[in-house]
Amino acid sequence: MKNAYALMGRRRFEYAAAFFLLADHLQDAISVLHNQLEDTQLAIAVGRVYGGDDSPILLNFLRDKVLPQAAREGNRWLATWAFWMLNKRDSAVRCLVTPVSKLLSPPETPNFKSKSYLTDDPALVVLYKQLREKSLQTLRGATMIGMREEWEFVLHTAGLYERMGCDLLALDLGKLYV
Repeated sequence: MKNAYALMGRRRFEYAAAFFLLADHLQDAISVLHNQLEDTQLAIAVGRVYGGDDSPILLNFLRDKVLPQAAREGNRWLATWAFWMLNKRDSAVRCLVTPVSKLLSPPETPNFKSKSYLTDDPALVVLYKQLREKSLQTLRGATMIGMREEWEFVLHTAGLYERMGCDLLALDLGKLYV
């Protein structure tokens, strides 16, 4: 631990995280990776490898850090994966259609970049279709989404496909949800 803190003072954060792991302090290692290096993916990977998928430290990190980050950035892929790992399958389905910030308590305020058209991914509709039919819990999450909201999501995605020059995909998408 002493070496880890000395390395933190020298701003050698990768080595500090490694020494925290050697001292069996997974929480501190994940915090250094996320807060100091701003590498969420590495923090998740270390948490999964070292503590396992059901580790309380990893689950708290997903709940307290990853989901708010996904809501701020408008990252629906990350939010869906985090909800899935937290065994909230219904929320994993719902966050594909509704804004992620509405599913968190307290609600997270999205930043300006999350409103960008670059956060819209037309492949989300394919994931939504597959997840909602996966289990009873995911189906329950899909039923919590209003029909109008789902239809607007499909129309928005069809519009994205059309702007990309994929008119046939847009038409096919409309046919699947009629």
